[in-house]
Amino acid sequence: MELVSATGANGPTHEVAKCLFSAKISITTDCKVSVNSNAETGGIVVPGLWAKETTKTYAQYQDCPSAASPVVTADDTDANIVTAVMGALNKYVYGGNKDSDLVAITIVDGVVTVANHASTPTATLIYAIKTVGLGAKGVAVVSNPTALLTHKHARPSAYKCHLSLCAGLSRHHRRC
Repeated sequence: MELVSATGANGPTHEVAKCLFSAKISITTDCKVSVNSNAETGGIVVPGLWAKETTKTYAQYQDCPSAASPVVTADDTDANIVTAVMGALNKYVYGGNKDSDLVAITIVDGVVTVANHASTPTATLIYAIKTVGLGAKGVAVVSNPTALLTHKHARPSAYKCHLSLCAGLSRHHRRC
């Protein structure tokens, strides 16, 4: 998926927008979700964490990560998978030592929208899902989050996660 808009007072500088302007979501056959950057993020920095108090950041900067986010496990319902995607986005920048502040997510018609506050967000990030497919060993690979993976004909019979989010993609982008 590709970041197409970062709005609100903190949108353009939000750590997830800075580090995940092009992202890939992976969902394993047993519903483990992780996020990784599709783009080289070298030289992009975000505020670092205090060593003893990881709830606070400070002006000593650190590079955006080059590894995938910690895995977030969900059960096989669409709502729980979508929530797990948000959890993986939150854990990406600081590796689970401190979560980002995203609290609301929707995935509709090939568009993933996440916000840092449900009622009055100061950062709203909008991603367009570009492609959805199966990677090695039946792992769902979502380079573009709007339809994660789940078309009965493309899914291995052992695939446990049932996502019906592909319906929102145009035929041109649909590979699920």
